[in-house]
Amino acid sequence: MAEESKVELELNPIKIILKGLPKNLLDSSVFILWVSCTVIFILLYGVASCFSIFNVASFKVSDFLSVGVTSLSFTLALLSATMRIYTIDDLVSIYKTNNSDYRCEGGLFYRTFSAYILTSTVWLIITIFSIIDKVFEVSGDNCFGHLFRVTQVVFVFAGVFNLWGLIKTHIQDIIALVEGKLDQEDGL
Repeated sequence: MAEESKVELELNPIKIILKGLPKNLLDSSVFILWVSCTVIFILLYGVASCFSIFNVASFKVSDFLSVGVTSLSFTLALLSATMRIYTIDDLVSIYKTNNSDYRCEGGLFYRTFSAYILTSTVWLIITIFSIIDKVFEVSGDNCFGHLFRVTQVVFVFAGVFNLWGLIKTHIQDIIALVEGKLDQEDGL
């Protein structure tokens, strides 16, 4: 008697992110914008530190605590909205869709969720940095404090661009779903 093959979906968040990434990792324009903003910030931060243009010490990483929590909540709201537009049959169909842009079977399905996991992870890191700074006052006026601040802002830029990408993905998913429904109606 032949054994039935059972499809097991991935549950590990890191593996979901990796499976959901298309072969071209990031939209090049978003990546260039993120790198540009990061470089400009680092340059401005360095100039401000050297020439006292503004009070760099007044910049606290812990100020991002409410932003991080709000962004995590917004990501959850977007995930809930996405789950309301798809039925289980839609998700099964998405899983079965074979797309060469992805590294594995179900890549498009995993992409639907990997964007949420990646965005949430970035904002979780930002929130943890903020809590650490609030409790231990890490972002002092020393070399480590400056590095901590710059790293936090780089993560904030990544978080903002990830949220933007998530909204863009959500809108593209809605449009694709509507187009599919319209195509079904035209075929009747």
